Amino acid sequence: METDIKYARSGDAHIAYRVVGDGPRDIVLVPGTISHLELLWEVPTNKYLIQRLTSYSRVILFDKRGQGLSDRVGDQTLKERIGDLAAVMDAAGSERATVYGWSEGGPISLKFAATYPERTSALVIYGSFASISGDPWAVPAQQYEDFLALLERKWGTGVLVRMYAQSHLKDEALVQWFGRIERESASPASIIALMRASYKLDVRNLLPSIRVPTLILHRVGDALVPVIAGRYMAENIPGAVFHEIPGKDHLVLDHDTQDHISDLIEKFVARHPEPARAATRTCDQSVAQTRAGRAAADLSRKVNGASGRKPALTRVKPSNVFRNEGDFWTVSYDGRTYRLKDSKGMRYLALLLAHPYREFHATALAAGSERKELAVGDSQYASSSRGAGVDQFLSDGLGDAGEILDVQAKAAYRRRIKDLTEELEKAKRIGDEKRGLRVDEELEALSAELARAVGLGGRDRRAASIAERARVNVTRTIRISIGRIKEHHTGLAKFLDTAIHTGTFCSYQPDPERHIFWNL
Repeated sequence: METDIKYARSGDAHIAYRVVGDGPRDIVLVPGTISHLELLWEVPTNKYLIQRLTSYSRVILFDKRGQGLSDRVGDQTLKERIGDLAAVMDAAGSERATVYGWSEGGPISLKFAATYPERTSALVIYGSFASISGDPWAVPAQQYEDFLALLERKWGTGVLVRMYAQSHLKDEALVQWFGRIERESASPASIIALMRASYKLDVRNLLPSIRVPTLILHRVGDALVPVIAGRYMAENIPGAVFHEIPGKDHLVLDHDTQDHISDLIEKFVARHPEPARAATRTCDQSVAQTRAGRAAADLSRKVNGASGRKPALTRVKPSNVFRNEGDFWTVSYDGRTYRLKDSKGMRYLALLLAHPYREFHATALAAGSERKELAVGDSQYASSSRGAGVDQFLSDGLGDAGEILDVQAKAAYRRRIKDLTEELEKAKRIGDEKRGLRVDEELEALSAELARAVGLGGRDRRAASIAERARVNVTRTIRISIGRIKEHHTGLAKFLDTAIHTGTFCSYQPDPERHIFWNL
C-alpha cells in the first residue's frame, strides 16, 4: 500500500490520511480501538481487505486523533471525531462515501450518518455497539474500570490479541507484531482516555433517524462485544440488513472471515449504486463544492432536523412483553397477551431474557430472589456470570460435604464404563441378549451416578453444597414457571424450553436465526 500520507486540518488538529485505489465510488474506513496508517494496514488480513475494496472503490484511510500519525490531542468528544471524518473526506475530495466503521469506530460512523446523510451513500458497521454502558450491552462501570486497568498494565505487549482474538494466542509472532502496533499507535494513558470516552458514548437515540442503506455485521460468538449489541442496532435502524458471522474473536485476523465480510460488503454496495465520482475534478474544486454543500445541509438540519425532516427519535418497542406489574406479570407473545401471578420463577426468567447469551450462577439467582432484589438491570447479577467461579459464591463460609466423587472414584467409574461399553458391543456381536441386558443395566447405573457427580463442562458437583441446592431449586422453579406459561401459550412455553438453559449456570440462548426482542 505505497501511497502518500497526507494531513487534513480539523480544528487545531492534523489528521493523517491516505487514499488507495481509484474506483468509481468512495469507501472511508473508520478504525476501531487503534489505528496506524502504516503498521496496522500491513497486517495480512487488513491488507487483503484493502485489496478487495479497491477492486471496486477508492478507499480512504485515516488515523484517529490522538493515535498513529495524527496529532496527539486530548479531545475525544464525538463531535470532534465526526468533524475529523468530515475533514478527511473534504481533503480527499470525497462528497459522498460508504462509511465502514468497526468496533469503537461504529458509534462515530452512526453519528456521522445521522448528522450528514447527504454525505453518506451507505453505512457498514462491524462488531460494534450503540452504547457500552446502556442496554442491551450494559457493562457495569466497575467491571469496565477493571478491564481498563488490565489494558493499561498490558499495553504494548500484544494485549489486543490476547483479549480480542484468543484463537490466535499461540501465534507468538502475531502477538509481538501487535505489541509494536499498540506501542506505535497510542500510549497507555491515551488509550485509556479514549476507552473512557468510548464508555460514555451513547447513540441509541439516533438509530431511528438513520435513513441511509445500512449493513450490520457481527460475529455470533464475539467474546468482547456481544452479538445482542449488533442485533439491537439492526432492530432500531429502519431497513437495516443484519448478518451474523461465525466465530468468537472480536478482531478479524483470519482470511476466511475477512473474505466473508468483504463479500457481504461488496454485494451490499452493489445493491445501492450511486452516480460515479467525477474523476476529472481537482481536489480543491471538490473541497470547495463539498464545503458549500455541507453549509447548505447544515442550514437545512437547523430548520428541519438531521434528515431534512423531524426525525422520530423514540425507540420502537418490541411487541413481545415480559413485564412485572406488582403482584402480576404481563406476558405478550405472538399477538396474545395474558397475566400471571408473581413468582420466583418469573423473576428468574425476566432477568435471563434481559441479558441474552449471558450466564448467571444459580446461587446468585437464588440469593437475589431471597432478598427480592432480582431487578432486570441489576449489574450485580451480570458480574456473577461464568468465569467468576463457584468459590465466589461460597465465600460466606457455609461449606459443604465435598465433591460427590473424588478424582480416584471418577477415574474408576470411567474405566469401568469403558470396559462395559466394550463388553456390550461384544455381547451384541455374538447375539448374547441376556448378557447384553445385564451389562446395559450396570452401564446405565454407572453413567447416571457419574452424571450426578459431574455437571456441564466437567465441573464437580459438591454433595449437600449451596451450589448444588441452588442448581436444583432454581432449575425446578424455572421449569414450574414455564409449565404455568404453557397453560396459556404452548408456543411461548416451547420457545422458552429451548432457549432457557438451566443448571449450575443459567442463561437465555435463543437461536441466532430467530432472535426475539422483549419489552421488559
